[in-house]
Amino acid sequence: MLIMSYLNIYGITMSKRVFLYTPWQEQGLSYDAKVIEQIFLDHGYQPIITYRTRKKVKWDCEFMPINSVHNNINPEDVFFSFEVFPVKHIENIKAVTDHLFHMVNYEFYEPDLNAYLNQYQKVFCKSKIALDGLKGDGLINIVYQPWILHEFPISDFRPASHEVIKVLFNGGTGGYKERRNLEAIVNLIQDYPGHDVQFTIKLTKKIQRWSKAILRKHSRDLRNDQRVTLIQENFDRDEYISFLNQFDVNLAPSKFEGFGLTLLEGLHANLPTLTLDISPLNEIIRHGETGICVSSRQIDALRNQPIFEADRTDLLMGFRQLIADRTQLNKYKEDIGNTVIQSIESFKQNMGIKLFE
Repeated sequence: MLIMSYLNIYGITMSKRVFLYTPWQEQGLSYDAKVIEQIFLDHGYQPIITYRTRKKVKWDCEFMPINSVHNNINPEDVFFSFEVFPVKHIENIKAVTDHLFHMVNYEFYEPDLNAYLNQYQKVFCKSKIALDGLKGDGLINIVYQPWILHEFPISDFRPASHEVIKVLFNGGTGGYKERRNLEAIVNLIQDYPGHDVQFTIKLTKKIQRWSKAILRKHSRDLRNDQRVTLIQENFDRDEYISFLNQFDVNLAPSKFEGFGLTLLEGLHANLPTLTLDISPLNEIIRHGETGICVSSRQIDALRNQPIFEADRTDLLMGFRQLIADRTQLNKYKEDIGNTVIQSIESFKQNMGIKLFE
């Protein structure tokens, strides 16, 4: 949405402002900040993006460097950050307004930031791991707020075929340390001999070195398997939405996730998902309702975040369970849309109540 155009069309004069500080400023706004921005727009706030280094941004709104915020913010304005803001500036901002909010992404949770986080009126946690960690550290200004997608359409129900189930793995770039877990997908394809499925592996044109090594190792076997389609392309948003609507099942056995984007996108496309029984994956996918969550073991850690590996046998069993009963699979698909709608409404209500009380 072009914000200033929106204001001009509807003749809205905004006396209150929200300052958004996001680590993905160079991409316009992060997924998180886009949702928050829209909620504030709906409540009559003008959004302003604050930044360390100004980059080219295709986003029609006002920008302000971080060292100017405390001189321009007013008592009725709101400051909302999605990464650690310089402490000296936070102290100056807090001297002007009490309306300070922060979003803790699972992968950015740091126990030594407690004194910093205590300066905020509310700290929203996107995972129970972050919530429990902050509670254990003694913080009381914390709220659990699972995430949603912003302006991503919810597909109409499409029953799965009784002949061939179309299965998608969206590996993207592969992620740091093979986060999306291409190797687990290769193992699953090798372990499942049936011809009642069609696997599609979707990767970007450029992938991370960890996934590139796995793809190179198994490329011949994958290309020789008639059940497998390997795609390495970059889609725009509309192309990707149309692409998702071709499938029946989503595979997302990620070793770790912060936002869980592929899981959320799959839900919006009415795709039951096979994933791991770990946070935040098992908070996005409800086992037995919107997909199957299987066991795993911890193999590493990234700062405070554990890295897991799927149990190969359990992953195969979970996949069989998900696709074996077509009636149950279609029940998953039919119910997912309602679940997503309920999550979005709950999100808007909770954030609205907590931010504007």
